[in-house]
Amino acid sequence: MNRRRQHIGEALRLLDKGLQHLDEVQMLLRDEPRARVRRLRSGAFINLDDVAAYSDLLWREFPDLVYFFANYKSGTPTPDKFATNVPVRLFSSLKEAVKAALVVEVERPAYNGPNFNRPDIFVRWPWPEELASGDPERLIAGREFPDDAFDLALQYRDVGRWFSFHFRSRGYSDPRASKGNPRLDLDSRSRMAPDSYPDFEVLDTVESEFFALYDHNDAETMAFAKRAHALWRRISTKNVALYDPVTRGIAELDPDDWTRSLPMEPGPLSRALGFRPRFTRDMPVPNPEKWTHRRSIGKQALAGALETPPRYAAFAFTPADGKSQGPALMIGPRPKARRGKSGSNTPLTNTTRIPAG
Repeated sequence: MNRRRQHIGEALRLLDKGLQHLDEVQMLLRDEPRARVRRLRSGAFINLDDVAAYSDLLWREFPDLVYFFANYKSGTPTPDKFATNVPVRLFSSLKEAVKAALVVEVERPAYNGPNFNRPDIFVRWPWPEELASGDPERLIAGREFPDDAFDLALQYRDVGRWFSFHFRSRGYSDPRASKGNPRLDLDSRSRMAPDSYPDFEVLDTVESEFFALYDHNDAETMAFAKRAHALWRRISTKNVALYDPVTRGIAELDPDDWTRSLPMEPGPLSRALGFRPRFTRDMPVPNPEKWTHRRSIGKQALAGALETPPRYAAFAFTPADGKSQGPALMIGPRPKARRGKSGSNTPLTNTTRIPAG
């Protein structure tokens, strides 16, 4: 096996001398089995409490996982890869690794360039012989990824059972003081003055991401990637409710105000080129107690809507004809139901009618 690894390494190093050696490298590697490469990628709006929940699920099922910054193995999507003489720093949990990445972002804002200043986290389950060695270099499977031109099965086996995690939340912000931030702008959603709202915060975030790359022919690496992904999906949901941040109750929408025949919204490039929409679509009125968000949202982030003051996971949609006369709608947890005397389910939270325009 080591002889095969040495042979592969010598063949791939020929490519460093130029593409004129490509045919020679292909001949040298012609007998090496190829991997059936598969990818698992999914995102969710989450906060640090969701990270802690995922971290706990991972620890309970895979106590021997190791966690480290992606920079030891890759320069993408973060531009700077660590030099080989930088010692490997391992973390005991995903939560600990994410908190360390946030410290890096604060202390060294240009650490990975102007746009990617927060390290991604690699999560790996080392093979038994690697765990027994205790060698950090072996625990992270070296400093390189499998070659993506030849997809050699042995290289994918060596990198083993792993996934990467990108936490992208910027924490919570007060939208009443966030004018100009498109993710937190009250003015684009409601005609109510920002100072008409009570104290509340909104999670300022884009999707955090789970990503795994594995050989479909390798049952062990495939099983780990799928199980880790299943645990990731467990901490989030698309089943949510629409909240009125003023009353803190579930919003009640008037179908006459919230159903419209709308032109299809052109994209940024189409708008820049002056294209106009030529057809329309109907905007259905969602049930505010049983709404489905287009993105997955962390269950812990959703639970913040029930705190005092509330911390909402995200804004909901805007009215069909523009700004609402009432407050901007928020996303929160779907209310639990209790069975009433008549046998119907009664929501545990109040409702409030929201006029659209």
